[in-house]
This record gives sequence, C-alpha cells and structure tokens, in this order.
Amino acid sequence: MRKKKQIISVLCAAVLAASSLMGCGGQGTETSETEASGVASAAEESAETTAAAETAGTESGGSGEAAGEPVEELPIATADNPITLRVAMPVNSKVEDINTNQLTLYIEEQTGIDLEFIEMSDAETATQVNTLMNGGELPDIFLGWGFPYDALCTYADAGLIQPLDEYIDQWGYNLKNTILADPDLENALAYATYDGHVYAMPSGGGLVTNVYGHYMPRIQNYYVEELGMEFPETLDELRAFLEKLHETYPDVIPMTAYKDSNFVFANISQAFQFTDVTTYLKLTDGTVEFIGNNEEFRKALEYTKGMVDDGLIDPAAFTQDMSVLSTLLAQDGYNVGVLACGYMVANVCDNEGDEYCNLRTMGTLEGPDGYRSAQVDRAAAGVNRSMVITSACQYPEEAFRLFDFFLSDDFAIKARVGFEGEQWEQAAEGVMGRDGEQAWFSLLKTQEWAEPSTNVIWDNESFIHSNIMNHCEVTAGKEKYPIAGEIVNQKIKEADSGECLPSLIMGTEEMTEYNELKTLIVDNVNSNIAQFVLGNRDLAEFDDFCAELDSMGVDRYVELAQMAYDTMTQE
Repeated sequence: MRKKKQIISVLCAAVLAASSLMGCGGQGTETSETEASGVASAAEESAETTAAAETAGTESGGSGEAAGEPVEELPIATADNPITLRVAMPVNSKVEDINTNQLTLYIEEQTGIDLEFIEMSDAETATQVNTLMNGGELPDIFLGWGFPYDALCTYADAGLIQPLDEYIDQWGYNLKNTILADPDLENALAYATYDGHVYAMPSGGGLVTNVYGHYMPRIQNYYVEELGMEFPETLDELRAFLEKLHETYPDVIPMTAYKDSNFVFANISQAFQFTDVTTYLKLTDGTVEFIGNNEEFRKALEYTKGMVDDGLIDPAAFTQDMSVLSTLLAQDGYNVGVLACGYMVANVCDNEGDEYCNLRTMGTLEGPDGYRSAQVDRAAAGVNRSMVITSACQYPEEAFRLFDFFLSDDFAIKARVGFEGEQWEQAAEGVMGRDGEQAWFSLLKTQEWAEPSTNVIWDNESFIHSNIMNHCEVTAGKEKYPIAGEIVNQKIKEADSGECLPSLIMGTEEMTEYNELKTLIVDNVNSNIAQFVLGNRDLAEFDDFCAELDSMGVDRYVELAQMAYDTMTQE
C-alpha cells in the first residue's frame, strides 16, 4: 500500500499560545503527563520488559464466543471496502521507517486497514497533540501517547474526540479478555471514563519487576557469603547482618541510598506498616488512612535513628542526591553492603561492574511486631489512555476494532519483542516465566528496544497489554542480576497486603487542591524524617510534628483521596 506521512513541526510560542485549549470543566488526574506517555524507556526493570507468546496469547481472527459476548473478526477492511486511517503517533527516533516497519506491515496485513501516519516527536508530543486538536485538520485516531486525564476531558468537552461505549459490548473481545481481566488493572475503564462515557481505549499492565521490585533494597551477595549468613527475612536480621558487616569490614558502608527516593526509611517503615513514601497514604478495607502521624510511624523513626546512631545506615543517605552517590560508587574502595535505591540501582551503579552483578534483591522484612507486607508500586501497573478516536474519523467502529486488535497477547509480543523465529521462540515445557508460571517464550537475541535502531517494532508499548514480559523466560537477559526470579522465589507478590492506594482520578479543582496538599504534606514528612533520624530534631517532639501536619490539612488530604477512591470503585 502506498503511504503518505506528515511531520508536525513545533510552532512558535505565539501561535501555540493563541491556539491552546485552556482548563477543563471536567476532571483531572494524579497521573502526570510523563507517567502516562507509556513510551518504552531504558530504565532498569522497565527496560526489562519484552514479550509474550502465541501459545498462551489470544489468537487473532476467531470469534467463537457465546451469543452476546464480544467478538474479534479479521480482516477489518477488505479490497471491496477499503479503509485508510490517519494515525497521529509519536515515532521514536530509532525507528528507521514507520511506513516499512515490520510491525506496521503486519498490522495492515492482518486488519486490511491502510495506516497513514502523522509522525510526532517523543519530546514535543503534548504540544503537537494540542496543535492538531486546534488546527482544524484532525487525524482519525491518536495512538501511542497517553492522554493526561484532564486533557481527555477537555477534548471531550470540545467535541474533538468520540465516545467508545457503543462498540465495547460487540467488539471489545481482547479488551474484555486482557485489560479488564487483569487484576493489576482494577477499574481500568474508570481511568478512561468522563461524564459517563469512555473516551479512550484503556491499555497497560504491570510487570512483576516494576510493581514488586521498585522499592526493594539490593544486598551485596558477596558479603552475605563471606560472612556465612542467610539473606535477612526480618528487620532484626537485617540489623544483625549490618552489625556483623560493620564489625568485619569497617571500611564498608553498611547501608546507604540517596535522599530523593527516601527508600531507606521506606524499607524500614515497611516492616511496621504499609509505607508509600510518595503519598504516606494506605488503604485498609476500603478506608484511606494517613500513616505519617501514627504510632507505627514513630516506631519506624526510632528504629531508623538507632541504626544511624550505631553506624549501620550512612547519614548521607538522607542528604546526598543521586549524582553524588553514583560518583561515590564509581570510586575504588567505596563499597556498600545494602543499597536502598530500589530499581534505580541501575542508575547509580556501573551495570557491568562486579558489584552490580553480585547484587541480589532482598525480600519483604517482618517487623518487630510481626507485620510483613510487600512494598508495591501500583502506579507501575497503570492504565494508559493512548488510543483515542477523533470527531473527524468516518470509521469509528473499525477504528475501535483496530484498537481491540492491539490488546491481544498475540499482538503484544510482536509489538514489544518482535516476531517468532527472529526475536523469540516458544519456551520449552517446564521453563518458568517471570510471573512464576510456565513461560510463554524465550528470547533469541538482545531485546529489540535495546538496539540502536529498529525496523521491527515501534518501540512503544503504551497501546498494548503491556504485562507481556511477565511471560518471558525468567532469566532471559538477566543472568547477572535475576530480579524477576528472586521476586518469584521469595514469593513477594504473595505478600501483597492490598493496602496500596491506586492512582486517583478526581475533578480538576479537587485534584489541584489534592496535589497542593500532597506536595506540602509529603515534603514536610520527608524533611522531618531526616531531622528525626539524624538527631536534628528530638523524637520527644513527635506530637508537635503531628500537630504541624494537622494544621497543614491532613484531614482534608485524606478526605479528597477517600472521595476519589469511592467514586472510582462504586458499582
């Protein structure tokens, strides 16, 4: 098929200012524009994502469903009824030619739809989307860029995008069987719904390495073996390991991190109660609670301070930034027993160095009072709003069916990894996947996203069921640092207590108020954690600290979160 392409250039500031849509009479989202974009990155475990297999995935082309169930029928367009869709999509610079790309040709072959691309840049997508929306010449669909919720509402109010409701029951076959069936994507449609209508096809998914490996500290296995000790399973066992390490190797830093993550305190506090250091909120049987002013929080402060006082935690962990720690770790003679950096450890370490290769993931720690729960990054299993049909589209039903085609597990492996026999093969019987179940596939080569250029995939996973890497052979590409296998072996997922609050959706005014309160309160809590554990503020002043939080509006902060959660989860 012949193709045309259009490249959107960045307009001058004056033109943009004149054309931009301002405000939203609807709702906003806690999820940031950057988080929502979903374009594949090269961060440690995010980059560790890549594949799924036809053996367990949804096969394309067969309906075979009971009456009343949604179906999938391919092709969508035929020679007698040709369809061309103008697709506005951010195209990664490493993609050689989106028009001749192997994935593009596969999509056109399977669906019969001719794709005419309007290429946008990764760096300026938000600006370019707004320009297209206001320029009078809309594409048929937007693909591969996660619309912030407030922007989705704005464009819906302006009549620039179409609701998808009427197509879900008939044509949402893969939507139902992947996205809506994924326990990590609870209430997925709520994240794409505004004013009672669904305005984006939800996509997304969570990798065990991202959801359950985000906060977990990394322990230097060399020292565990040299000291003849077992991996710590309780907070007191971690303390005992650090004490012996400090005594045996006085030049080794027992435990450190960098201040921005606050993972040191998160790892310790997690042994007393569920601790999300990005909000200091938790969920208990549907009730939102603030944890930064309770007795468990005070106990965690006291325990952390004791470890700092005894030389087991580096005081600099609460004051140095990531670049300082990275510089220190690159120096000969600077050795660390436990790095409390979560999956950002890849950003502070030499990924090819012996120290990095000997790191192992430390599992959930039981606290002095018997509490144990996995630390969870629920946002890492977020819902993307990256498939939208505009009011200019003359084939909305066919466009919806194309979106649904993208959500099959069979398509996901091709979009994320590549093609069978070239980039992957079906896994042998008995080979474990990253989710602890039978693997669907094994990699045959370096993951395609890691190549300097590609004409195989789009290097964008925001529009698929992106948990596909959970089904990859567990050690594939990570023999040096098998985090996925350790999450499975240590049964981290099974230790999820369900106390992690999901990303919230609320009205624009409420979201503005919520974000302002969250920033004020979380920054204050983080600052006081450092002051308390470093001895700059006496723990005898804990009640005063709690009163300060009350005056900042903790009750209102919790109230807003509770209202949003209740609205999202109502039947």
